[in-house]
Order: sequence, then structure tokens, then C-alpha cells
Amino acid sequence: MKTRAIIQARMSSKRLPGKSLMDLCGRSLIYRVVENIKSFNCIDEVIIATTYLKADDPLEEECKKLGVQIFRGHPLNVLSRFIKCSLDLEDRDLVLRFTADNPLYNLKITQELISKHKSKFVDYTYIEGLSHVAPEAIQASAFRYMEKIMATEYEQEHVTPFLRGNQDIIKTQRLPENFWDLNKELSKYLTIDTLEDYKRMVDLGNKYPIYKEDNIVVIYKWLNEHLSRKS
Repeated sequence: MKTRAIIQARMSSKRLPGKSLMDLCGRSLIYRVVENIKSFNCIDEVIIATTYLKADDPLEEECKKLGVQIFRGHPLNVLSRFIKCSLDLEDRDLVLRFTADNPLYNLKITQELISKHKSKFVDYTYIEGLSHVAPEAIQASAFRYMEKIMATEYEQEHVTPFLRGNQDIIKTQRLPENFWDLNKELSKYLTIDTLEDYKRMVDLGNKYPIYKEDNIVVIYKWLNEHLSRKS
């Protein structure tokens, strides 16, 4: 079984345009995300799924420098990008869905999620509420199925709502939001969606310079202290 990481990314974020190439302690955000995921020994391949819009040309150039594959597809139909990025896979192969907003994906939690997914022989595994430090796991065969359906615009944009909403036909495993010591109230701060998020992540990067801290409890402790100072 091959495991492929697909990272959805774009430059035209409404709340923080161009964030994928914003400097995060000496490297771009997309660099932090890609290099982190490439280091995971449970992943065989990494592909960036972005749009064919001119605004994403600089993102493609950055990915070439990183030596990572890039696919360019529809700006709004993100699901179609994932489908096309998995066409060459066998049904039993595994796709991990990552987003380029999250530089702190956690190896141990990802490994445990994959282990749970494989042990249950399901089509789709996710953490309740979705996680900023762990991906979703999707069998390539599930993308074959979704390719045949008429997905709504919402499902096209957000990729996996169809899987969560059709558990009578899709074998699904939902892991609890506190899976592997995750803290929902703190984990929501581990993404970059706004300028405030970006500044917080820079502060964290100055504490842990290359984002190699794999102990989520340590990161939560820092967050607690940081948020207490801000309040």
C-alpha cells in the first residue's frame, strides 16, 4: 500500500492573501509545511494541489525549489484536485489530506491515525472537528466513488463533507477530538488563518526555531502561557 500526502494550497486566501509564501522564521509557510510532512517516515509521496490561477505561479516556483510535485487545477473545486492527484493510485492506496495553513502537523499523531485507519479496514478516518495537527486518511477507492457523484459546491470546496455525511455507504471511522492528547480549545490556535494567527506562529517559531517539537503537550503549554499574557 502506497501512502500519498496531498497538500491543498493557494495564494488567494480571503483573510490573509499570499500567506503560503509569508516568511515564518526564515522560511516560507509552505516550506515549513512541506518539509515537515516530507520528514514523516509513514509517507511515500508528497504532492501540492493548487489552482491554475496566475496568482499561484509563485507558489509553483517555490514548490519546484522544494523538489515537490505540484498539480494545478480548479480554483473552487478542490475535490476535483484531489481526485486528479489520486488517479494513478490503486484502490487500496492511501491518501492523507493536509492543508497548507498548518505548519505543525504531528508525526506521532499521524502515525497513530494511520494505524487506526488500517486496523479497521475503513474508507475514511478523521478526528472529530478535524485537526490542525493531523490529516484525514482516505482510501483512493473513495475518490473513485466521489468522482462519479454530483457533489455540491460546498462538498467540492471542502473535499470531505460528503464522506462524513454518507457514512451509510462510506465505511468511516471517527476518532474523538481528544485523540492522542489533543486539546480542541488549544488546537484551534495551531493554524494560520489571520494576521493574528501568523504573528502567534512566529512567536512560537522563535521559541522552537524549526518547528521540530513533536510533543504536543509542550506546544500546548507554550500556548497556554502565550494566551494568558494576551488576556
